[in-house]
Amino acid sequence: MATSFILSTPNTGMIPFSASTSVGASSPRSEDSTSSYEDGPAENGRRDTSCPSIEHRMYVINRNGSGEASYLLLTEDAKAILSYRVHSEKWKPIEGVLHFGVVVLDSWIYVIGGLDKNLATTLKRMIRYDPREGQWVACKDMIQARSRFGACVVNGKIWVCGGERSDGKITASCEVYDPEVNEWFKCGMLLAPRASPACVGYGSDLLCAGGFYNGSAQNNLWLYEDHRWQELDEHYPHRLPYCLDKCAVAAHQNTFYFIGGVTTISPHDKSSNKSKDAQKASHIPSSMPTGTSVTTTTTTNNNSNKTNGILHNNSNSSVNRTTSNRKNSHHHHQHQPHQLQLKPNSNSKTKNEKQQQQHQHQQPNERPRFVTERRMFSFTTSILAGERKQQSAQLDLISPWNFKLPPLIHARHSAGAVAIGSKVYVVGGTSVETGQPIKMSEHFNLVTGQWEEDFTLRRCDVSNVCCVVVGVPNVPFQDRKSVVRLRWVMW
Repeated sequence: MATSFILSTPNTGMIPFSASTSVGASSPRSEDSTSSYEDGPAENGRRDTSCPSIEHRMYVINRNGSGEASYLLLTEDAKAILSYRVHSEKWKPIEGVLHFGVVVLDSWIYVIGGLDKNLATTLKRMIRYDPREGQWVACKDMIQARSRFGACVVNGKIWVCGGERSDGKITASCEVYDPEVNEWFKCGMLLAPRASPACVGYGSDLLCAGGFYNGSAQNNLWLYEDHRWQELDEHYPHRLPYCLDKCAVAAHQNTFYFIGGVTTISPHDKSSNKSKDAQKASHIPSSMPTGTSVTTTTTTNNNSNKTNGILHNNSNSSVNRTTSNRKNSHHHHQHQPHQLQLKPNSNSKTKNEKQQQQHQHQQPNERPRFVTERRMFSFTTSILAGERKQQSAQLDLISPWNFKLPPLIHARHSAGAVAIGSKVYVVGGTSVETGQPIKMSEHFNLVTGQWEEDFTLRRCDVSNVCCVVVGVPNVPFQDRKSVVRLRWVMW
């Protein structure tokens, strides 16, 4: 029988961390391994004395309360996966905590908020993990406790948006953390409350997309600018292509990829699909109000002809249609009184409408249905307008959206996504239809535009995860003074 004893030296303000172990990832490129982290990133299991100064890792962090955190080693330039040997760690501070936020700032991993399932309360704490030393440090607490919120890093600061409070209500409040002063500050309110929104940033741009509110997924896309949240510019679409919740987001340069997630389908989708198909056939935008109609007019110029869509009030168009119908009916049915012809038609319409309303009231209230998404689309910031067309006052605008990307191989939500080099990796997640986690990870090649299955995390809970990439300064094991490990072997 063999036992081991681990002793950690006390540190002020730090939480002890358990030792890490390593298991193999199922991949055609690697074999199973049982070596520990102290063996180093060498492929043959021996300690490599010529390690780079910074060790890049791709972390897969469980957010279901298991406290599991696994990582793969990346190449020195952090553009590809170096080894498929999975290094597993047990993070005791996050055991029993659900739906927290994770960001990376200055080689540290910050774990924010969450729901403590043992205490049944929402947390406002923020703790920082040092992957180099394996130690935790408590940081300044948030102003408001929350879970299921969006979090990202913009301009060296940590931003959190929306989420659920301790009373279960969804909030629209936002906060920003400045690490230089170790303080949280309020940064306005979202345009509407949101839970599980996709909060992403690039440069100085901060976006909040989708989320859950009022019993269904949402399709909002908001921008934080001039110290307040607002809609995007009028030249760009103000909404996501469909309502989306719990989607994975990966940023590659100035392009954001929205992957998978959960969409809401109402009980009356058949009629809505027919109306959408009719709108597509007639080139009518789906976001157009119900009180407007589209007519096409042709304007003749000296040099070219153009066709422009003009919006008119529905009342005017209905008056024109009714007057034309009256003229046609009077021309073809002059022998019949005009009033007698209109009364039965109007009465039949009102009867049909009343019967439909009574039928709807008799039907039980059906709840919306949630479906796991396979689709993926992208949004690019800082899109410049093209050259002005000759002999035309219109601009050749380039759309920031790309809706023609191929779908996922496996539909999933609550997955982790991260861009590494020219590939976007998607790990873990769950299917609403089956309720089972998605063990197989996949990556999207930005060069070829194809999805491929990659590796499998067999021994980890990947039902609700997030992915981050962190650069860890490589310190030799003998130089680590914060943790002392003593091993006793008894035979």
